[in-house]
Amino acid sequence: MISIAVLIILGLAVVGLVGALFYSISRNIRQGRAARIRLAERLRALRLHRALGLFGIDLDAYLHTQRLVDVERHMRACSACKETERCDTALQGGAQEDLGFCANREDLARIGGPPRGR
Repeated sequence: MISIAVLIILGLAVVGLVGALFYSISRNIRQGRAARIRLAERLRALRLHRALGLFGIDLDAYLHTQRLVDVERHMRACSACKETERCDTALQGGAQEDLGFCANREDLARIGGPPRGR
């Protein structure tokens, strides 16, 4: 009789743990999605967003494949850059080579692959 009670208690504990695990995973997925949406909105306000396109990098793929610390570092470097006019001209020109001064150029070239441009 005691063994049946123990089995029932263990079964309920396993069901509870599986439920808690499912809840935690789904909550983490929702929070991660929300964080990527907020990060994308911040990134779209920077020239970095246009630079990603110049390097052939899809914004969603960038946010899913790059470490958040690296994305934040790229955003900080872009925000702190004093070469805004030069950057605008380079981005308008449409060649990766024109961004030789960019603090993020090497990382973006590595992420995006072979050069694109004129």
